[in-house]
Amino acid sequence: MKLFCDTGFFIAIYDPKDQYHQKAKNLVKTIETPNPILVISDYVYSETVSSLLRTHKYYGPLRAKEFDNDVFDNKIYSFTFIGESLFEKARKIFFDGNKGRKWSFVDCTSFALMEDYGIKEVLSFDENFREFGFSLIGQ
Repeated sequence: MKLFCDTGFFIAIYDPKDQYHQKAKNLVKTIETPNPILVISDYVYSETVSSLLRTHKYYGPLRAKEFDNDVFDNKIYSFTFIGESLFEKARKIFFDGNKGRKWSFVDCTSFALMEDYGIKEVLSFDENFREFGFSLIGQ
């Protein structure tokens, strides 16, 4: 099973004060099926590590480092860089498909990656993914 992981999911996992913390922890237990692959992009990584850093003066840097260690030391994660073609596709989604919506550019890079990789499901609490046509695991 291949799932994309969004920033909000990671924030919920690593920040005990996040409104979705318990829901995310429970969700992790349900995806521990044989050989799941959790896909994360460099844009989601950047957004997550930066957000975690700001969650708390002392604990924020520790949470950010824990997240980093988990992503790069755990074979369950597949780390993917948004290259030029996905970046251009994300630009098109952002400027042409974002009318009346509030999709961030990072979300648009995620949409582009998921389409190219044939990923239909996302670990997220963000309705933007459902608006774009993906299945939201977490709601």
